[in-house]
Amino acid sequence: MENQNYLWLRGQKSYTDKDFIETFNLDPSLEGKPEINDAMLDVTHKINMQHYMDANNMTEEDARSKADAIRDNTRADIHSILGKK
Repeated sequence: MENQNYLWLRGQKSYTDKDFIETFNLDPSLEGKPEINDAMLDVTHKINMQHYMDANNMTEEDARSKADAIRDNTRADIHSILGKK
């Protein structure tokens, strides 16, 4: 089963799908599927929002806006790598 996570697809071969599944308690059926990236985008979005609110004293609205922008840009990059529109 070939890894499909964003980092692996970008050439950072030190993180397997299984690593992400185990670390972030993701559904094991995502291993080897591009959908692992959607799950990771959800996880990192929540982490980013919390960080922006805690460390940067942002309002929830501002934190969400910044986290949304990062998620959207990363999703577009993933789709580009996978050849999706």
